[in-house]
Amino acid sequence: MISPLRLGITLLILASVIASAPSALAGDKAKSNKAETAFPPFKAGEFVPAGLGARQAKPDIPYPGAATARSIPKGKAVLAVLVDTDNRPVDFLVIAASEIVFGQTLLDYGPKLSYAAAKLKGTAIPARYTLGYEFVTGGMSMNVMDQANTIPGKIAGDKFAYAAHPENELDHELEITRMALPEVPAEYKVVGDKPVSVLVSFFVDESGKVRIPNVDSAADSVLIPGAIAAVSRWTFKPATVKGKPALAYAARIVRFMPITAPAQ
Repeated sequence: MISPLRLGITLLILASVIASAPSALAGDKAKSNKAETAFPPFKAGEFVPAGLGARQAKPDIPYPGAATARSIPKGKAVLAVLVDTDNRPVDFLVIAASEIVFGQTLLDYGPKLSYAAAKLKGTAIPARYTLGYEFVTGGMSMNVMDQANTIPGKIAGDKFAYAAHPENELDHELEITRMALPEVPAEYKVVGDKPVSVLVSFFVDESGKVRIPNVDSAADSVLIPGAIAAVSRWTFKPATVKGKPALAYAARIVRFMPITAPAQ
């Protein structure tokens, strides 16, 4: 049987070291390649990403009047949504916008849509869904971005007045101020005494709160809810870019360490 006390102490030590380490996705090319090898993405045949609900019609969002008043002919915005295992959206965050008004319009519209949970080997899991929308006066076009485009570097090709910054663009590495520990789920079959790691990516808003966490790699789907629940409670010292508050994007390794209690 696993001792909760010893498990908590071990996780506290591990998590403190891990959380203070640089982002697994924010290092140089060699480190990025190493991380990709250690944490392979889910297999395409086993993983179905979160998306819009099967009966959800193509969104038709009215062009914002504030943009018309300013004679802005078009704009783009990207919205990240955390979808739980019951197909419910539990958080919304604008991660890029060509003008703030487009981001706010998409943020207001997001809760009106229906969503479908991600699935791993047929089991629903909480996951991030990213919706990109292009506003055009006199018409509109909608683009649903895949999960690769949740990484700010992938959307940086467009000009955005507001966008998330990967950790290596920040003035300083993210500094954690509060941590919550994940729990090893009862249904997880422990093999040996080696730790099991998952890779979690997330955004840190301007107040330092973690937003829209997503497990990018895990050995078992039962580990995902616990990892997301724990990381959702983390807080960081607010990030800055050139001295100004910034939305940040980072990743951390979360380890589940099984410790077997000594025989009585």
